[in-house]
Amino acid sequence: MQLVEGVDHVGRVRLDALAQAFWYGMLGARAPAIVSLQRWVVGAPPVKSNEGMRYLRMPVFDSIRDDPRFEAVPGKMGLPYVPEGEAMPAR
Repeated sequence: MQLVEGVDHVGRVRLDALAQAFWYGMLGARAPAIVSLQRWVVGAPPVKSNEGMRYLRMPVFDSIRDDPRFEAVPGKMGLPYVPEGEAMPAR
């Protein structure tokens, strides 16, 4: 985990790479959001990665969804990339 300094009275909070990606996405910081997602995929245990797929569908990542590096994240978890609005393939 990387140490991220908070703003105002929040102080210092430890965030894992997925949480960092979420906050960078909220701030519109595309490159740091993608780098954090890539770090998350490498460091997350497989079960955690599979559970985390639902987070990739959140609107906070809409601004980076068209980036090929974002599209590669599910593939690194062994899952197919499914563009927004398409159904997940049947297993």
